[in-house]
Amino acid sequence: SDQEFKAKLTERELEVLRLYASGMTLKSVAYELKLSKYTVKEHIDRVRDKYSNLGRPAPGKSELLMRLLEDGYMGDDFI
Repeated sequence: SDQEFKAKLTERELEVLRLYASGMTLKSVAYELKLSKYTVKEHIDRVRDKYSNLGRPAPGKSELLMRLLEDGYMGDDFI
């Protein structure tokens, strides 16, 4: 099923990724969520690893956005 190829993302990973993939910088995502820039980068790196492990690499921001859309993690209200 498609579920096998869908990354299992935590709520926090999704929160970080939605902001980042919608065009915000690491720094502005960190500010928005009151996290360190390092923590935001860790979340994004972890998500990239999860997608790579599924054979669906997402090296750039646009690929991350595509993965979120493919997996139904980005609703219409985020675009």
